[in-house]
Amino acid sequence: RFSFSIQFKQMTKQQRTQMWEHVLKQKELSNFLDDHEIAELSDKYHVNTSGIAMALNGVQPIIKTVPKEEVKSKIDIILKNHETLLYGEHKKKISNNSINYSLEGLNTDVDPKHVCNLLSSFKENKGSGIRNMNVLLCGAPGTGKTEFARYLARELEIEMVNKTASELISCYIGETEKNIRYAFQEAQEQGAILFIDEADTFLYPRESAQRSWEISHTNEMLCQIEAFEGVLICATNFYKNLDAASIRRFNIKMNFDYLTNEGKLLFYKKIFGDKINTDDTLIKTKLNKIEHLTPGDFKVVYQKNFYLQNIEHERIIQDLMLESKSKTCVNNKRVGFN
Repeated sequence: RFSFSIQFKQMTKQQRTQMWEHVLKQKELSNFLDDHEIAELSDKYHVNTSGIAMALNGVQPIIKTVPKEEVKSKIDIILKNHETLLYGEHKKKISNNSINYSLEGLNTDVDPKHVCNLLSSFKENKGSGIRNMNVLLCGAPGTGKTEFARYLARELEIEMVNKTASELISCYIGETEKNIRYAFQEAQEQGAILFIDEADTFLYPRESAQRSWEISHTNEMLCQIEAFEGVLICATNFYKNLDAASIRRFNIKMNFDYLTNEGKLLFYKKIFGDKINTDDTLIKTKLNKIEHLTPGDFKVVYQKNFYLQNIEHERIIQDLMLESKSKTCVNNKRVGFN
């Protein structure tokens, strides 16, 4: 019965940033928040213009009399509650800034910097011939696949839409396929990178499928990958579990392997170098004896010992050995592309 229907879509991060700047200027508060603070709020809270105005209205009377950090804290509370009322429980955004993350030391079959340069060129020349740039990251757990995806988003200064199985899979027939389609649409509309972890869940080999919905999920994913205009990053621990037709749809295929001896020493020094003063030769000798170490293992050990005032070299080595021994399913074959 309506002659015209207009859909108001959720704003992108760039649009939210522009709205923050506009509302701040309108309320003569342009000097209250700097560019970095505005970008942080735009990234953290997916609210519309009225939500931004409401938050600033709530703190405007105290801006001149209360310390800035306290005012910002109140803005956080207002926006968090507002977002919860609109969309349900506020989801904390996973930071792209991982502890001491570096491309140095990663054991990959493709130079990570080369991948970054390719995606940067695609971003600058988008629409000039190549419609999409699809990246497949493969390797054992903890080898750095997810962190690398976050690194790319940060370096390219592109928002990343991160979709997990719990967000996409539905118990109702046809709903999972809709969720997959909506995920690609969301990334497309926002000009964001779409990151799908554990991609083998949705790219199940159709020749091995025992249920119709397994084939349907794979078909939907393949159709969306083919039509997508942007950057898609998929990660998996099980390359051999992917549908054969899906592999050719990825422009870049990148394998993450266990750290080399040089990589082990580099990660050790990066993460624990400021806490432990010991001989490099001694560390290297001990680390070389520990097999199947990943950047994720160093992160776990770092977090385990974070609150200790005095960390001993032997404790770190022992903890790394325990992480290695816990991988009961590891074999000596190369993980990933053959």
